[in-house]
Amino acid sequence: MLLVAIAIVVVCLGGCSPEHTSYSDFRDLPDHGWATGAPIYFTPQCGDSTGTYDVTLAVRNTDMYKYDKLILTVDIIDTCGKVMRNRVEYTITDRYGNFQGSGFGVYYQSSALIARRVRPWQMKRIVAWPGMKGCPVIAGLSNIGIIVTPSK
Repeated sequence: MLLVAIAIVVVCLGGCSPEHTSYSDFRDLPDHGWATGAPIYFTPQCGDSTGTYDVTLAVRNTDMYKYDKLILTVDIIDTCGKVMRNRVEYTITDRYGNFQGSGFGVYYQSSALIARRVRPWQMKRIVAWPGMKGCPVIAGLSNIGIIVTPSK
């Protein structure tokens, strides 16, 4: 009976391990295009408030995207209002116009690590918006999202 109780406790504690916790949230972008003045907001969720996490920003584009690169500005805002600003650049096509990233059909996903080993209180909110100069609206993007995984 004692061995059964110990086994149950070990299984329960293993379930609380941060390695089992990850979070993702994707937002659809308008079909007519993503306007420069329209930021996308994310509020990450973390299973273990004492752990550290890596944050990845992913974008999904279609074959209608007409630029070879995509530049985004991303702010990671902590609970005190301190902002960590990132400029994130994705290579969407190679120099021959072949789409990069993973995916199938006309959809492709590109990802970039934007923060490493951050605590949950350091990422109360994440805000992303286009950073392409001279492009008031960017068409050909279908989704943008964050992926939060425990740091290794």
